[in-house]
Amino acid sequence: MNKLALLLALIPFLLTASINAKDVSLDQFPEQLRKGEVNNILSQFSEQPQMLAQVYSIMGRADKAYDLIQRLSNAPFCNDVGGYEKISGEARVKSMLADESIFMINENHFNPASRTLTMTWLPWLKAQGFTHIGFEALEPNERSKDGFYSQEPMMSNLIKTAEELGFEVFGYEAEKLAPEDAGFVERFEFRDKQQAKHVVAEIKKAPKDAKFVLFAGWGHVGEAPLRGPNSLTYRVLGDFLNNTYGYETFSIDTTACAFEPVDESPTTTYAYSNDGNVLNVGSVQPVDSQIRVPMAPADNPSYFRRLLGEAFLPNTDSWPPSTAVILQAYYAGTDVVADRVLSEANEKRPLFLDEGEYRVTLHDLDGNLLWQQRVNRTL
Repeated sequence: MNKLALLLALIPFLLTASINAKDVSLDQFPEQLRKGEVNNILSQFSEQPQMLAQVYSIMGRADKAYDLIQRLSNAPFCNDVGGYEKISGEARVKSMLADESIFMINENHFNPASRTLTMTWLPWLKAQGFTHIGFEALEPNERSKDGFYSQEPMMSNLIKTAEELGFEVFGYEAEKLAPEDAGFVERFEFRDKQQAKHVVAEIKKAPKDAKFVLFAGWGHVGEAPLRGPNSLTYRVLGDFLNNTYGYETFSIDTTACAFEPVDESPTTTYAYSNDGNVLNVGSVQPVDSQIRVPMAPADNPSYFRRLLGEAFLPNTDSWPPSTAVILQAYYAGTDVVADRVLSEANEKRPLFLDEGEYRVTLHDLDGNLLWQQRVNRTL
């Protein structure tokens, strides 16, 4: 692998490591969002490209992560598919998954594609006997969380859909932080050892016929040690589950090479196969299969969110024509986000809402409340 390809393969992990090393508290993030304090939030992450892309995704603007995702997906290994046939990633995974009892799927935190895909797969997974779903976004004993990851609309609705379908939702996130002076390897392994311990605890207390979906970020799904900076190897959640605790997982990577959709649905996936062997590239290669998911086009911020329901714009004169605003909907009686979207000056971008009751607010980006109303949505 040439130096450029190696750098691109490591970018997600290098960015994550640098972010984890910073003293950034996200505890106030949900409340700041509810108050519409967008300018304050954006200023906190202005020097952190990955986090800024993730924040924009949380604000319903996955299109603003386009440049970063495209750069990662233009790595040379993404285009080196000679001799491989392009096939349906979904069909490939489903043909192999029915007899598995632990299914691991990962995501790029600033591309909602994998959250969207998993949400639409949940009814099928339920029909195959899967009973539990775990999220790294939640700590143990939490069914939902007023936290960072779950503020993104597709993630929020993924968790909500799982609960409505009767999945046992649990968290397995690490509860302790690595020592401040920990290096790259120690930091990853410190976190993932805790994650594995929490997953195993859930498996042991579940019925013997229980089947698990584990939703994770980036390299946590690897079934063997991964290679980081300076060729250092480090162990991750999937490796601990398989090789320390003896649980066999079926894992897929969705992070290596996103594609720019033309006419494809937001849930379209591809894999590249040669005589039954799927091409795995990038930094998360020790998985059972790798599939490629779409990115939100640069000119289509609602590409994923449109699956949440029908377009909704409030009928109000309180929307200032030349001011950027954030429009947000929360499920009535909760702080669970249904959808939100940031509109720049002279734009009016809609929410996408299904039938139900919502608390809808409109703020300017300094947090001034311009309008709010309880909305009973019927379609």
